[in-house]
Amino acid sequence: MSERLPLPEKIAALLPTYTAGGDSTSLITTEGATALVSCRIRSLLLRLARSQAKDLTALKRQVACNTRQNILQPLPLSAGLVLFPVKTRRPRVPGDPTTGYINLYAVAGLHKHTGSVCHTVITLSSGMEIPTLWSPATVNRHLLCARLAVAGPPRPAGSRGELGVTLNKLTEVIYEILAWKQNQHE
Repeated sequence: MSERLPLPEKIAALLPTYTAGGDSTSLITTEGATALVSCRIRSLLLRLARSQAKDLTALKRQVACNTRQNILQPLPLSAGLVLFPVKTRRPRVPGDPTTGYINLYAVAGLHKHTGSVCHTVITLSSGMEIPTLWSPATVNRHLLCARLAVAGPPRPAGSRGELGVTLNKLTEVIYEILAWKQNQHE
C-alpha cells in the first residue's frame, strides 16, 4: 500500500484485476497510463477518501439519500473525482470484487458492444476503452446518478442552504447582544 497515487483529478478509472499475488487494482490515469496497485478496490477507495478527509461510509449514506440508490452509489470524493460503479468482470471465486469505478469527468462516451461477454464499452478522454458487463441503459443510469450526486440534494423552495442557517443564527446572536446591552443601560 506504499504506492504513490496520482492527484484525484488525474484518476480516470479503478478496475479490479487478478494478479499472481491475488486481487489488485488497475489505476488508469486521464493520460491513459495504467498502474497496478497491490490492494483491492475497497481498500483503495478508503485510501482515496482518507486523502480527501472524507468518511466513505458517511459519504455513501449521504449520496444514497440524495440519489435514492442504496447500493453501488457514485462517490464524489473531490471536485475533480466523482467515481461511479460499473461491473467489469465475472468473479473467479464467490466474493471477488467485480465492480470497477470510472471518473465521471474522464468519460468521453459509451457505446453498445455486441458479440462478446461485454455489453457496453466506455471510452475515456484518453481514448482508452473500458469494457463492461452492464447494458448501455444501466451504465447511463449510473452516469446520471453520478451527475445527481455532484449537483447535490434538491433544496425545498425558499431554503437558503447552510449559509442561510448560519446567517439566521448570527442574526439571532446579534439581537441577543443588542437586547442584553439595552437591558444594561436601563
